[in-house]
Amino acid sequence: ARTRDSGGELAGPRPRQPVAVTSRTFKFGDRTDRADFVAAVRSAQRPAAPLPQEVHTGRNDSRTDPLTFFAPSLFPAEELRLHTDWATWLPLPNDSDARPAQGTVWVTNFRICFAAARSTHERLETYCAPRPVGAALLRDEGVSQAWVGIPLFAIAELNVDFPVLEIRTNDYRTVRLAFDHPAIWFTRLRADLLDYRELVVDQFTRAQRARSSPRHSAAAFEGWVDCYSPEAEYDSFLAALESVQRAKKAHAPPLELGLVNQGATFELCKSYPQLVVLPKDFDLRTAIASARHRSSNRLPVVRWVHRKTGAVLARSSQPMVGLSNRRSPLDERLLAMYAKSSNSGRLVIVDARGQPAVIGNRLQGKGLEHSRHYSGARIELCNIGNIHTMRRSLTTLLSALQRSEATGDPYEGGRAAPWLGHLSAVLAASLRVARALHEEGESVLVHCSDGFDRTPQLVCLAKIMLDPAFRTLDGFCGLIEAEWCAFGHKFAQRCGPRESHESSPIFLQFLEAVYNVIRVYAEVFEFGEALLLYLAECAYSGCHGTFMFNTQREQMLAGASLRTVSTWTAV
Repeated sequence: ARTRDSGGELAGPRPRQPVAVTSRTFKFGDRTDRADFVAAVRSAQRPAAPLPQEVHTGRNDSRTDPLTFFAPSLFPAEELRLHTDWATWLPLPNDSDARPAQGTVWVTNFRICFAAARSTHERLETYCAPRPVGAALLRDEGVSQAWVGIPLFAIAELNVDFPVLEIRTNDYRTVRLAFDHPAIWFTRLRADLLDYRELVVDQFTRAQRARSSPRHSAAAFEGWVDCYSPEAEYDSFLAALESVQRAKKAHAPPLELGLVNQGATFELCKSYPQLVVLPKDFDLRTAIASARHRSSNRLPVVRWVHRKTGAVLARSSQPMVGLSNRRSPLDERLLAMYAKSSNSGRLVIVDARGQPAVIGNRLQGKGLEHSRHYSGARIELCNIGNIHTMRRSLTTLLSALQRSEATGDPYEGGRAAPWLGHLSAVLAASLRVARALHEEGESVLVHCSDGFDRTPQLVCLAKIMLDPAFRTLDGFCGLIEAEWCAFGHKFAQRCGPRESHESSPIFLQFLEAVYNVIRVYAEVFEFGEALLLYLAECAYSGCHGTFMFNTQREQMLAGASLRTVSTWTAV
């Protein structure tokens, strides 16, 4: 068996015959046969100096020639934990054209990386899907596809079939690595990955902020506060209403708005930000009373105002009508004010759900508005699937794509999975919202069940279509911070373990929808695919605090702005 030398490198003779062990799937939380290996690893740990860009390694072994490997440079607060030269990247079983690539594996307190040898670099470039993130987050720009990196925080499960380790991630990636080491080393590697994954937040995410210089620490804090400002957003709403007032030569704007502060206790709604925009007549107490008619107290709040039509884009959750058709005079009054703000005096309630989902929610005491109770309102259903539908759909798509690689039919995956159909439904519903606001001059209220998932998708895509400010780099980042982070997309649950009932690729689906818009109208966007890939990786990697919480309230209680770095600082 191998032992560690004084420098922490694996040393000792290479095995001549592989040792077979029983195939088994290990998920995080498993503690079997770990203590001895974890203790041995910890005893050999030491802070790692920055690694050179190339590592030359040669051994007195007749089976191989000396090889040159690529090595990733370390990020701030990232430390080397484990390193072995004898590893092989394996293509997925159905990828019949791909060939294995020999290289080296690095394990740090943040990620596990496979770096290809120069002699196999070209093959790895051919068979690894390119992820050209702007982004040295998971890959150095200088060596781009010469190596593959998986954040430990994103690992969902480890499938062990000695000598192959299959890593499945929460963002639906799969990497297969084979190691030419004895079984005891292999088991120790698995224990290390289990142990380090649980320590990523303390030893890497928070350590980045703790070890930063005062200048970089100040920049990190600015990333939290400069990306999205509720006050600046409120001022933009007022400016839009004043523009409508001037165009109509009216004595007052079509709608008077106010900024409601629900305080540090979040007494209005636990999953909304501290500051929300409502009509001026709705003070905090009135808003709290009105919110009781909405699921999770997520009452309709203003998210955008059209500068020409005065139409309001609002978001909320479903009403608590139930089988008895309960009503709320405050809720009806609030939506009537939004309707009167527009040129048409009408309101479209865009419900992302389908009729079966609405009926099921009514049986639980929730449901859908009745248009006869809301002056000037009509209701449109979009028939977009829920989080469970999207999770199953993407899993089906990935399986179908693997089968298509085996059969040689590149379109089989798309035909076999409904993922593209769901994506089309999201884009079509967003376009419907945009047209109602811009072409028909109607105010729009968007909601689904609780307003955590499909609602931010439709609101964000409509705003991107209508307002060029959200097609700039700063505007798009602020849009995500506002509609997804501040208004409570449950990132901790949705981007959590894949086997969880609450996980779902909703944010990935939104980024793919934006990508499809960019493909058609690339000339009107200030950013491209690289930013979308970077955000997708940030959402699952645990490298920053931005996407690690369900709500702004959780973020504040955890002191994220003081203890972690924001994704927007890096952008």
